[in-house]
Amino acid sequence: MKKFHIKKILVSGAGHEDAVITFSKGLNVISGPSNTGKSCVLRCIYYCFGGQEKPFDDSFGYTTIKLFIEADDGELIISRELSSNKAEVTSDVDNINSGTYFAGTGKSKLQPLSEVFLSLIGIDEPPQVIKNKRFETNTMSWRMISPLYYLDEDKVGTKQSVLFPEQNTAKTAFLSSLIFLLHGKSSNNEDAVDSKEMKTAKLQAIQEYAHAGIEKINTRLNQLEEFLSKFQDINIEGQISSILEDLQLTEQKFIEASNTSSALYANLDELKQKQAADNVLFSRYEDLRTQLISDLNRLSFIHNGEMVVQSIDKPSRCPFCDAPLTADHAKSHKESLEAELAKVVTQLNGLEGTLSALKDEMDADGLSVSELKYPPDH
Repeated sequence: MKKFHIKKILVSGAGHEDAVITFSKGLNVISGPSNTGKSCVLRCIYYCFGGQEKPFDDSFGYTTIKLFIEADDGELIISRELSSNKAEVTSDVDNINSGTYFAGTGKSKLQPLSEVFLSLIGIDEPPQVIKNKRFETNTMSWRMISPLYYLDEDKVGTKQSVLFPEQNTAKTAFLSSLIFLLHGKSSNNEDAVDSKEMKTAKLQAIQEYAHAGIEKINTRLNQLEEFLSKFQDINIEGQISSILEDLQLTEQKFIEASNTSSALYANLDELKQKQAADNVLFSRYEDLRTQLISDLNRLSFIHNGEMVVQSIDKPSRCPFCDAPLTADHAKSHKESLEAELAKVVTQLNGLEGTLSALKDEMDADGLSVSELKYPPDH
């Protein structure tokens, strides 16, 4: 495949100095601040390639764009006026004649500018390529393969592949042209005949498949009718009504069970709170019982000591002077000790009874909690 490269772009207009940009072979980088014309350079190139959108506004005063191209076997100049569907070509390249070419869309008596660029890459006779799913063909053009040589900067950030044309209807022609560029395969009359035969074969296969599917459906319908005939004597509506009644009854039982469960949880919570309070009270009673037993032991010790003291014989005369001793009239504490002991014993007995009753109540509450947690099966 032949190659070419752009040597220079020249933009001119009456009363304005020519704007010129030159390029060299290989990679060229155009850099500069925003709004200084970088994108305009690309649009000028695309306009000379046959683009339909003007690269800049008429108010700038420039009217003509010239593209200087160097090919493998010569050079040529493409000159195109703004808002014109024609381009002037000056060429010394083989198979490319100088003259006026058509750069617009649609039909024209002029030779299309597209053929100039196809000739530059070695395609002197544009092939027929498939353009739609009906295998209709169209003549390959330079515009069909434009995504291969011109990348629109506005499409760089999109999710769609930058290689595909914007119009879905142009994708088939683009892919067909790409296949031709890669493999040299195009669509011709023989292919068209073959495609019609293939379409007929496919249509016949589809019809056979559809008939087979219809037969399967009819067989299945017969099987279903035979199956349903077994239930003709069954009162379907009655069974449905019975099922609905059972569902309503089940729903009512569920509601009742839910209410019962809520009540059980409430009772369980109340019993647990009562158990906690009883445990605190029982602990306090145990502490009081321990204190009373301690008091009882202390009073018993004092009482026993008093009894021992009273049982000792007192001397009637002084051991030193042998004078008679007066009787000890000190009041005995025996009666008060016995009264205090009796009081403590009474309190202790009452507390023992209270503890026993509280223990029975706690056991009963524990049994109730167990029954609420694990109710007997009904």
